[in-house]
Amino acid sequence: MSPYVIPGIKRTDIMLKADDTLKIDAVIAVVCRYTGISVEQMNSPSRKREIVYARYMCMWFLRKYSKLTLKALGKIFGGRDHTTAIHAINSVQDWSDVDLQTQWDLARINEILF
Repeated sequence: MSPYVIPGIKRTDIMLKADDTLKIDAVIAVVCRYTGISVEQMNSPSRKREIVYARYMCMWFLRKYSKLTLKALGKIFGGRDHTTAIHAINSVQDWSDVDLQTQWDLARINEILF
């Protein structure tokens, strides 16, 4: 078994669609499985570090690989504002510049998605 396989996630569930965008719920499911956070927690108003980390990772991947607007990203994750999506994307980028764990997490999730 590949080290990048997550039990319960089928490769066909997350493959690229014809318009080269990832399925939104598939990205959320993969990040939730990878981080151990539930979808309910992801959409909750919680500011716990591990929940925020997972939520921000989802926003980063969806912004990078989909055509979603910042406003749409905010709505997907509990009706947040577009500025929260901007902050999430910038935060993940900043973390990945200095934190090896974030770089590792991004690489592993990217391998799972593609």
